Amino acid sequence: MTGVVNNNVITAGTNENIQTSEPVRNTNAREEFDILDEEALPPQNTLLSQNMLRNVRFHRCTGLNNEQIAVIDNMRAPKVRGFFSNLFSKIGRSVVGFVHAFKSRETRTILNDTLRTRTNALRNIKADKLPELPRDSTPVSMDAGQIGKLTGLGSRTRVIPFVPYEEENRNASPLQKMLFPHGEPRFDDIKQNPKLQDCWFLSSISSILNSQGAEGIERLFSPSAKENHVLVRLGKNQYEVPLGRYTNGSENFGSRSANWVVALENAMQMHLLAMRKDEYSLSEVISNPDSNVNIRMRGAEIGLKALLCDGYDVTLVQNPESETGLNTIKTAIKNNRPVVLGHAGGLFKALSDGISPKHAVSVLGMSPDEKSLIVQDPYGKTKMLAVSKLHECSVCLV
Repeated sequence: MTGVVNNNVITAGTNENIQTSEPVRNTNAREEFDILDEEALPPQNTLLSQNMLRNVRFHRCTGLNNEQIAVIDNMRAPKVRGFFSNLFSKIGRSVVGFVHAFKSRETRTILNDTLRTRTNALRNIKADKLPELPRDSTPVSMDAGQIGKLTGLGSRTRVIPFVPYEEENRNASPLQKMLFPHGEPRFDDIKQNPKLQDCWFLSSISSILNSQGAEGIERLFSPSAKENHVLVRLGKNQYEVPLGRYTNGSENFGSRSANWVVALENAMQMHLLAMRKDEYSLSEVISNPDSNVNIRMRGAEIGLKALLCDGYDVTLVQNPESETGLNTIKTAIKNNRPVVLGHAGGLFKALSDGISPKHAVSVLGMSPDEKSLIVQDPYGKTKMLAVSKLHECSVCLV
């Protein structure tokens, strides 16, 4: 991948700068440059203007030890779900959505009022102070090849730059315009891509938003010295994340969400490698990457600890339907603590409850009669789940 920054042609994975004072000639543009719009690609031997070249560059890996770098260099890219698997998954989600829409007609007003009230309240919540970064901390960055392996997109990974949100952000900073469509993070910014299977992380994000307010999300982002990048804080690290979406031309990495959510997903994929502990041998990670460094099908405790920068203990409640478990959930909600609910039931039980099988949702609060939890599904719906149905669930809370 090649990008142009300040008239220096930067080649991914190298420190080589080739000075150029003239527009670059299109000798083989489709291979040499990443063009934003393939339809607008000019004929051979014409001059490409600077604004037609991708303005996002990769750089050498930093902030990781040799073993961690060796893991990605030796990883096999995970297989993408097949056509029929995706088809059945889509049909299943449609059926769940239909069943839930039929069941929730009477609760729609409660849900809409709760979401509206909660969204307004988030602006006034003061987030807890984050732990300081270690003094010797170095921001983690990766080159295009390593990102391609980690995300499963392969060797042709490139970046589709984010388009700034200008309309509602006239007085916002350039970074805010790039990240937040409404000038602030909101629940409805989150829209899961079912292929990625990172409901655990998206629900962790909305739980942090619900408990720590908009500030709890905004504080994770800071300007980067590297052009067209943003620094993202997760755990005890910062990550140099390109302001764009990873793609290989046919598949994209990340959700269908607003830019700030995609940037967090990009950083989380890097964090899963950076947080690797010694109990995983190098050969084990290489032979079974899904279990250790892949973002798919993880646990909400990993997401919550990362987003809270390892400042809190995370508890897993295995029997949330019990009196003790329910009181623990109520206390967490009352004290503005993140709560993520995982549905462990099979297909038919999930249909009955209106939540997809093996799916994670965030808990926004309780109904006025305290007989139901109000949950936010990362597919973009606010739902009710009866307390009596919690025996099919586990709950992760801080």
